[in-house]
Amino acid sequence: MTLCELQGVELDAAVAKALGVEPGAAYSSDWSHGGPLIERFQIHLSGPESSVHRNGGPKAGWGQRGTWAATSWKLRGADGRRGMGYHDTGPLVAAMRLIVALNGGQAEFLPPEQAGPKP
Repeated sequence: MTLCELQGVELDAAVAKALGVEPGAAYSSDWSHGGPLIERFQIHLSGPESSVHRNGGPKAGWGQRGTWAATSWKLRGADGRRGMGYHDTGPLVAAMRLIVALNGGQAEFLPPEQAGPKP
């Protein structure tokens, strides 16, 4: 499963793994769980209507993003670049995908039924 396919319980389990905590919180659907992570990692959310510039291709130039985007200068990838997360309809999902991408890898996570207690 790729990062852009993660949703619901699978995404929540991947966030828990990235954070090194026990699964069970609804990070991607409950603002009381995911919201504090947005603050902790200083994640900026941009809505689908926000303007972006695309270089090249059929949509080159300025236009609407079309999806929710999450970015952070506090969270950095292994290459030192800032992280990005996306989702068509939800800012919380976009932010949680960003956390997974930069802290837990794109597809290396345990499904909820295999994410038992830590040793």
